[in-house]
Amino acid sequence: MLQFDESKLTAAMQSAPQDVIKALSNNRLSPSTVAQLDSGLAGDVVIAASNMLKSGGVVKAMTAGFEQKKLRVETRQSELDKYIERLQSQYEKQYAALNSILAEFKSTSERLKSTFNQNSGD
Repeated sequence: MLQFDESKLTAAMQSAPQDVIKALSNNRLSPSTVAQLDSGLAGDVVIAASNMLKSGGVVKAMTAGFEQKKLRVETRQSELDKYIERLQSQYEKQYAALNSILAEFKSTSERLKSTFNQNSGD
């Protein structure tokens, strides 16, 4: 892992600034992203970032992959939402039917009680 030590950089800049400049840029005004020329540490970082960000680079490919996955997840979520709505509607209909049947049973029960009470009174 690359670690940055500011005190070492400051000491190097004070004692041999031309060496630090060469290490960072290889004395180039800008990194060479086209030709395979040494561009120093900073230039290499720029080249690596440029390669990752270009149209066929890793970042574009990962972004496209994540967008496709997001679309699949959204489609699945939509299908799941529709399924839940259908299931909820089905359960509501079944509950209403059960409630109606129970109301009929209660009504029948009340009529039978009334009939039995009239017959037992005779």
